[in-house]
Amino acid sequence: MALNEEFKRHLHELMLEVVDKTRAEEGLLNNKLLGRTAHPNSSAMALAIRDAKLRSFEDRVGQTIAKYIEAVSIWDLAIDAALEKDMSIEFQRLTAGPNSLTFPPALNGSSYAQAINRSYTMERHRVANRLVREGTNRLRELKMKMKATHRPSQSTIVQGDQFNNYGIAGAIGHHSAGTINVQQQWASIQSEVDFNALIGELEQLRNHLQQSASSSSDYQQLALLSEAEEHAKKRNGSKAMEVLSKVGKGALGVAKDIGTEIAAKVIAKSMGLEP
Repeated sequence: MALNEEFKRHLHELMLEVVDKTRAEEGLLNNKLLGRTAHPNSSAMALAIRDAKLRSFEDRVGQTIAKYIEAVSIWDLAIDAALEKDMSIEFQRLTAGPNSLTFPPALNGSSYAQAINRSYTMERHRVANRLVREGTNRLRELKMKMKATHRPSQSTIVQGDQFNNYGIAGAIGHHSAGTINVQQQWASIQSEVDFNALIGELEQLRNHLQQSASSSSDYQQLALLSEAEEHAKKRNGSKAMEVLSKVGKGALGVAKDIGTEIAAKVIAKSMGLEP
């Protein structure tokens, strides 16, 4: 399916969000690198400018591509050849921009500045191609992951002597009765959960995990956390818990490690790991 205008507008907003977030980081990085150069009119200054620009470019584009892939999962878009093509175009658009550096007047015209500018152009092109390629690969991994995981989130199917369960279940087997449904799980802890705190902690957990995300399962996990956060914003605790039951014990461990206690409690309860 081709990208519609509403989704493209959403991608644009995500891009602006990352730009705003990374602008301050870019300034700090520039000051840090430039502060290491003892002679402002030297080749070291030109190299510091090049390295700062390349690092900022890679961080901005990489984070935005991760956001784009996360959005595809949250919107539950069917990933076919047309969508892959359109998303690849969106990835490439993120890499547009000046391919040369602007140096302070004292550096302009020097032989080393020209050489460093040429190296910047080549390296920027290489980084751009790598980021687009990696983004395309992550999208394809998400495609396979979504195909494998699109199944009912909560049901118990009995076929003769065979018992299949998907989601949260209580008793399964001969002479067993009842399931522990999400509504019951949520009802048992809802009085202990502040939605505003839960929303903030889910965002904190997602941002922490995003820093090391690299595989399709990582991006699927981020998408689930975003989906749960949206349900929490709507004060739909049982739906948020249903989604969180799928994020895995790894996310639960991280939630505990970084001190997001409420999010950890809801995740653990959703998995039946707390009484």
